[in-house]
Amino acid sequence: MHYVRIAPSEIDIRYINAAKTSPTDGSYFNAGFFGDYYGCGTLPVANLLCNLNESVISDANQTALRGWLCTISGNKLYKNSYNPTGVSTPISTFYIDSSNNAYIAQANSVQTTWKCAVSGAPIMKNGVITSITELNDEHWDPSWKYGTWHGCLAVATSSTVGASEFFYVAMETTSDDCRTGEAYNIVNSLNLGIQNAIILDGGTSFIFKYNGTTRETTGGTRPINNIMYF
Repeated sequence: MHYVRIAPSEIDIRYINAAKTSPTDGSYFNAGFFGDYYGCGTLPVANLLCNLNESVISDANQTALRGWLCTISGNKLYKNSYNPTGVSTPISTFYIDSSNNAYIAQANSVQTTWKCAVSGAPIMKNGVITSITELNDEHWDPSWKYGTWHGCLAVATSSTVGASEFFYVAMETTSDDCRTGEAYNIVNSLNLGIQNAIILDGGTSFIFKYNGTTRETTGGTRPINNIMYF
């Protein structure tokens, strides 16, 4: 297990649609969940606001993203959350506002004033372990819950208060997390006063590189959708 204390001003999120080992940033980790899309790569799940280099990402991929209800403008990608019926639904989201404060709160859309945003499966809301009912209400399917390496974003503030720092936690779980609360227990055991936390994509997507060294990875070169870099 690893954790890093990060200032919001130090980081950003970038759409890459490329092998998880391909970024040249000295410090980064895989971030948001995604779905595969035949022929054009990966499509983001839930809320995402990130950088997207329009001169690097292929026209076909950008067309697929727009068909996925993403907006691409000024080298930025904006994606709002939609449930299986196509209705925008509040979902746990990490975001950084225009004042470089970090939040984890439910949001059904990203705001153009935000610096960046990414959704994840909540494991803690305002200091309380998340219930299966709450996960189902946000339309998280069971695919993330198995034991594997995952990243986690966490803040030591309530969902309505911005944080001047946040934590990235890389952890390996061994159980069905929704039933055991294993990830919650790992985060809680750090004694950092964490109040809100979300799990990022894991499994074969997982990689954590820090100060030029890959600290943990599940191996391989799987294409991933986006990274948080600093």
